[in-house]
Amino acid sequence: MARKQKRKTVAVKKKQWIRILSPEKKELGESHVEDPNTLIGRKVKVNLMSYMGSPKNRKFNVKFLITDLNGGSANTRICGFETQPTALKMVVKKGSDRVDHTFNIKTKNKESLIIKPIITTRRNVSAAVKTSIRKLFEELITKEANRLSTDQIFNDVIFQKIQRNLKKELSKIYPIKGISIKKMDLVIPKNDDRSTNKQVKLEETNQEEPQSDSNEDDN
Repeated sequence: MARKQKRKTVAVKKKQWIRILSPEKKELGESHVEDPNTLIGRKVKVNLMSYMGSPKNRKFNVKFLITDLNGGSANTRICGFETQPTALKMVVKKGSDRVDHTFNIKTKNKESLIIKPIITTRRNVSAAVKTSIRKLFEELITKEANRLSTDQIFNDVIFQKIQRNLKKELSKIYPIKGISIKKMDLVIPKNDDRSTNKQVKLEETNQEEPQSDSNEDDN
């Protein structure tokens, strides 16, 4: 009589629902994971309209970095801001020019940010004028960042405060139609335990990118 083989038992890990909270303790969504610790260092992208409850912000996204856990919740900090590509396509109109730039700035608390602005002029301009605009923009925002914390400068960009102030200064060189921040991201050192490019897929906030307005508002 053949012996019955014993069946191997496989331990199945139970998944947990983890609420992801903004720095203001507003729920951004939930993630269903086996090990909550794997969330630390990951990023969450949220449309600014759903985050702030204002339709005029639908063309912007904000990114949050998961920093630590507290029971069934994950705490975050802001680590990025971006304007949706569909909105940027409408920035330049016929007879105007677009001035792109990319550079690093250092905040008051010694953190680095990569910023990619797009400055729109009211008329076509020469290469020399574009160079002057880039140079003054970099000089002004670097000075501003040096006196602000990382959280403060993200806040001022989200509420368009920095864009409005810089527009006035840049218009002394040439009339500026608007300033868009294509991207601004916190630079996380590679040797930092939180360093990861992975993004959390939220189970209950998987929204499509809202459509931008056909006409861009001046900043």
